[in-house]
Amino acid sequence: MTGVTFYSIFFQRSAPDPLPAGPDQMSPEEQRILRECNRESFFHRAMPLSILGGLGVFAAGKQGLLRPSPNYGMGPKIAIGSILGYFVGKFSYVNECADKFLTQAPDSHIADAIRQRRGLPPRCEGTFNVAKKNIRL
Repeated sequence: MTGVTFYSIFFQRSAPDPLPAGPDQMSPEEQRILRECNRESFFHRAMPLSILGGLGVFAAGKQGLLRPSPNYGMGPKIAIGSILGYFVGKFSYVNECADKFLTQAPDSHIADAIRQRRGLPPRCEGTFNVAKKNIRL
């Protein structure tokens, strides 16, 4: 008897989903832009906001707005403020990084995904940007 059985429905594995493109599948230009984005997001946003978050919590503790823990002092609260500042800084740089892909690598797969997510028209073959205007060949 061939066909659909209880076993075939619940226990046979289907083909795995294709994995998204990783760093080894990106072009060198895409890898360069991604490294640049990581570096700039860290030094321009994440590190300063992390320091400000930690110092802000420390100052709030000194002013009496936050009470230190009896066992650990202000250390955990300062660490949480720093970690929150780090993530806020990293996430706040996402749009700038996306804009870099659109301007520096407009033909990349990542730029295509950004255009699709933003609801922008896809880049057609045979067009190029001149002063941010699409010109058809």
